[in-house]
Amino acid sequence: MLHKLADGAGGGLMLGADIRIASDQARYADIFIRRGIAGGAYLLTQTVGTAKALEMIFTGDFIDAAEGYRLGIFNRVVPAERLMEETMSFARRLAEGPSQAIGYSKLAVYQAATLAMNEGLRAEEFAKLCCLRGAEVKEGVMSFNDKRRAEFAAR
Repeated sequence: MLHKLADGAGGGLMLGADIRIASDQARYADIFIRRGIAGGAYLLTQTVGTAKALEMIFTGDFIDAAEGYRLGIFNRVVPAERLMEETMSFARRLAEGPSQAIGYSKLAVYQAATLAMNEGLRAEEFAKLCCLRGAEVKEGVMSFNDKRRAEFAAR
């Protein structure tokens, strides 16, 4: 959740988050170059690609929330007065979901980002197989058969 400003080390911490929700007043910059320091290359490059990361690192320029959303730096941009409400609503939605499946999905996605296709598909398959052994799958299948929404948090 970003209300106003993320730059320098704070910007790096923000880029390390799995989901980034920003207010419409948020701004981001990789400002290390302004102090004669090499930029935060890894996370920014993974997020926006090589050419855009180099531009942002070389200039240290700020971008607004709309541009951050367009580049994939922010997953969502919401009105500043609704930032906490929207963020907490999203967090509750995830908390009510199947935590094991979410965890294995996260593992597979981060592995896939650095693997060749065959290895990435194996990581995805491993994640699915691990979930099939868990109790959450039973609730997921039962809710499908019963034509109702799954209730994972109660499990």
